[in-house]
Amino acid sequence: MSGMKTCVVLMSVLAVGWALTEKELQDSNYLKCNLESKVSEGEPILPNTEWIDIKDECVNLARKQIRMEFEAALAYLQLGSYFSQYDINRPGFAKFFLGAASEERSHAIKIFDYLLMRGQLTAYHSDPQLHTLIMGTSVNKSSELTKLSVALKKKEVNGGLEALNLALGFEVAVTRSIKKMIKACENDEVLSEKEKVLLSDNDGSIASNDYHMVDWLITDLLDEQLKGQRELAGRIATLYKMKDGYGQIADFLYDKKLLEELNSKAA
Repeated sequence: MSGMKTCVVLMSVLAVGWALTEKELQDSNYLKCNLESKVSEGEPILPNTEWIDIKDECVNLARKQIRMEFEAALAYLQLGSYFSQYDINRPGFAKFFLGAASEERSHAIKIFDYLLMRGQLTAYHSDPQLHTLIMGTSVNKSSELTKLSVALKKKEVNGGLEALNLALGFEVAVTRSIKKMIKACENDEVLSEKEKVLLSDNDGSIASNDYHMVDWLITDLLDEQLKGQRELAGRIATLYKMKDGYGQIADFLYDKKLLEELNSKAA
């Protein structure tokens, strides 16, 4: 009899526990349902877009900058592949340029992520697809990429010194493009009349400087660019001086030193 009572009590406790669990589950489902948008017919489901206050000119230049970073990455990839060939065999230069290609790709992705954070490249945009960023007309008007491809195919790149000078030219072009973007994002002259109305405060003054984007471009991208230019200029100067003393063997010696340096950084 004692065992029977214990069993009944246990079943009662389990039943109460199950009931509570069911109630909690219903409450949970109720809350989930309440998170759904309750809109009248004809009203938009998406949130308002007043928080998307980045200027059109900034967006357009940022999209071009993404293409430019990818183009620079392709140029470095070509140089890295060139020095990796068995009949060229300069592993130090190869590793340096392949690493530079990865860095340029990371810059493109940084800009892409920034535009997403500011409400661009989304359903609000007329064409949010990534392919429009990289399938447009080449940003590089002088077609350096095409010239480089032809020169590498014919093996007409005159060693590491010329390759480093080419790289510095790419970096200067990218830096100028970033500076142009900075100027556009802080300059109210590029605002359309509609943007001026949206960005005007109660006093009628124009709050057109995109402080966050300008700060991000200067402290993040531009800082890396300027340091990269200085590094390349130093490498060019060192190799140039080595050629004075060692002649043709200078490339071989510098390549070994470069490989040791890059391996020690990776360790």
